[in-house]
Amino acid sequence: MAFRKVSADQVISMLKGRSYKYAQVHHTWKPNHADFNGSNHIALQQGMYNYHTGTRGWSDIGQHLTLYPDGTFVTGRNFGIAPAGISGYNTGSFMIEMIGDFDLGKDKLTGEQLNSALKVYNYLVNHCGAKILFHNEKAAKSCPGTGIDKVKFVKEVTLYNGSTKTVDVKSSGSGKVKSTKTKKVNWKKVTGNWTGQTLGNGEYGEPVKQLQTKLANNTPPFYPNKGAKNNGIDSYYGNNTEDAVRRFQTYLGLDIDGLAGKQVYGALNGTNQASGVDLIVDGKWGTGVNEALQDYFNTTVDGVLSGQSRNSVTNALYGGVNFGSGGSLVIKALQRKLGVKADGLLGPATIKALQKYLGTTQDGVLSRPSMVVEEMQRRLNTGTF
Repeated sequence: MAFRKVSADQVISMLKGRSYKYAQVHHTWKPNHADFNGSNHIALQQGMYNYHTGTRGWSDIGQHLTLYPDGTFVTGRNFGIAPAGISGYNTGSFMIEMIGDFDLGKDKLTGEQLNSALKVYNYLVNHCGAKILFHNEKAAKSCPGTGIDKVKFVKEVTLYNGSTKTVDVKSSGSGKVKSTKTKKVNWKKVTGNWTGQTLGNGEYGEPVKQLQTKLANNTPPFYPNKGAKNNGIDSYYGNNTEDAVRRFQTYLGLDIDGLAGKQVYGALNGTNQASGVDLIVDGKWGTGVNEALQDYFNTTVDGVLSGQSRNSVTNALYGGVNFGSGGSLVIKALQRKLGVKADGLLGPATIKALQKYLGTTQDGVLSRPSMVVEEMQRRLNTGTF
């Protein structure tokens, strides 16, 4: 694959006329700043490509662009193809990986790297209609690093006026474990059990402890203060617990207010828990459906059905298919669930079995759009597939 080194201005020229739903923000973690010698842009990009395609089995490098410490970008995946970045949120997204480990105490996002990031993300927001999305908002990861404060980052993206400047997007955290009780607060005691009554910052007691415990035991976990004693479960609803609630709300697409009320209670207790998948129920089987299935069956998430044969079913897909041989791991997993031959090839027999499983008309035909796909999208969204 031919990679190109491009400037921020060149990237903007390449983005003109495009629209995106999300502008994903990631750090590579590895390689990091220590691995960059000022001239090995292409070598590092090739290494990531080899890992993504060879080890992870993706069809291409995951990101559209990689941003290097000197402010230079290197091209990756085609801008018109969904990235392999955040499960459930890749369709309609543009993805940038920033070289570095930006967790607290590690590399710093600053200088030309930061300014190039601000310039391109500013264009993605203001001209492509994208919303900035950090990886850690939708997954139990630190990416793009605990050392980057999203509020500050979004503010600087918004204020960017095209001129090079020094700004601060660093997290206010020191990397050391801090108690939720270090700030002087007039704590209000709450008693009894937490049954959905609204809890908020400044309260303490058994209901808060029950909330913290549920957050920590969730899959994925949302610890009030990972690494602290008992991971921050201390019965005090301080800034760390509010942050955990906000992360949980963001992950599940709930109202984000930092308060733990009926909506958060229902999600934590499984009464209204979403799967994290955000599919439009339109009956169209494309990249988004592929990603949701790959996430459900715990296979590589790249939105592509590989090794498929051309037939009436695969020709009816709305993209996200590579023709060839060998079949697809996610289709094999689906076929095993449906109790049909697991050859990894999507065709009329698999569709007919899917129609039977989902209770729609059984004719082995994949229409455009399709009732069976609509039902599959609904169940993937609600986690009941």
